[in-house]
Amino acid sequence: MGVFGDPAAGGSAPAVDVKELHAKIGQYLFFYNSRRPHSSVGGRTPDAAYGATIPEAMAA
Repeated sequence: MGVFGDPAAGGSAPAVDVKELHAKIGQYLFFYNSRRPHSSVGGRTPDAAYGATIPEAMAA
């Protein structure tokens, strides 16, 4: 099920429509790239390692 649909894993209920799904994916990409440390870049986030962030519109 993964983090998208498992509240016990920090996820939320499944999206009810495409608009909500798009928002949830954007939120996850923001988390994945700016909050979650990655061992492949020395325990930093990809944003910190590469100096990039996703467009604000995608994170909302």
